[in-house]
Amino acid sequence: MKQPPSDPEGGRAGISGEARDWVLRLASGEMDGAEIDRFKAWIAANEAHAEAFEQRRSLWLQLGEHPELFAPPPASAGPRRRLRPFVVARSRRMAVAASALAAAFLALLVAPEAMLRLEADHRTAANVSEYSLPDGSTAWLDAGSAIRVDFGARERRIRLLRGNAFFTVRHGEARPFRVQALRGTVEDIGTSFEVRHGGGRVDVAVTEGAVSVESESGGDRSVLLREGESAAYDSSGTLARTSALEPNSVAAWRRGELMIDRRELPEVIRQIGRYRSGPTWIWGDLSARRPVSGALRIGDADAALRDLAAEQGLKIVWLPGGIAIVRHGDTGMR
Repeated sequence: MKQPPSDPEGGRAGISGEARDWVLRLASGEMDGAEIDRFKAWIAANEAHAEAFEQRRSLWLQLGEHPELFAPPPASAGPRRRLRPFVVARSRRMAVAASALAAAFLALLVAPEAMLRLEADHRTAANVSEYSLPDGSTAWLDAGSAIRVDFGARERRIRLLRGNAFFTVRHGEARPFRVQALRGTVEDIGTSFEVRHGGGRVDVAVTEGAVSVESESGGDRSVLLREGESAAYDSSGTLARTSALEPNSVAAWRRGELMIDRRELPEVIRQIGRYRSGPTWIWGDLSARRPVSGALRIGDADAALRDLAAEQGLKIVWLPGGIAIVRHGDTGMR
């Protein structure tokens, strides 16, 4: 796709239309590296571009399940032969029905990832990445993770949209540093800490300093965690302390390790799959297999998957596109 055309007069209407086009392209998931570079250059070229894009992105998020309302108006096709009223009405009904059907398919197939792509400021696929935040703090994102950065005059707020993140916070300013996930907030009190968001649950662990974890409802409303301490809360807001841990084991994925402590085998396979570039499927029921403990190297996720399969007596079928199917060693599938 070519870069959206600029308004010849540089007007706000033209910029708004370009911003809408870029939002639609991002939501499509079809942009390649060159087009992403053009988008970044467009954002950086003018402060009005960035402002218009944020406005259009916010509108997309508000529309939710009705993305068809975001589309630009159709271009005029010139004079047309007048149609009889009943033909016009029927055509309109058919157009509305087709639009609703298309919107339903769009919401079903691409809306979740498209919404995440538009809402997130930083996100990862099968990789682990480090990001510098506007205040000089550092955020590490595990594979399959996403955050939104909302720094304002009164606070520095991070929204953990999905996955796991580790923060090293820069201090020396009045604005508090807070991480929001599900129905709770983690506030920094001079620390490095990890927040894990997945499966309807949020886990918080501290490696240095302290954090305050506050829940919206249920049980204790807040706890203070220090080095080596951890807590968790679920989607209902219920908050509870969890077992003590070694600070060195927190966010081990930053070092290319996956620390496993008595986890069910299907869960471990899914965790390894997050670090692979292709999908990982499980064939059959593996829940009866013995739990897994130990450290797995995720720098080569395929090798980690092979090692786990050998240790558990499983077999892996490798298919084109990086697809791995993990199955019982004695199944009849070929």
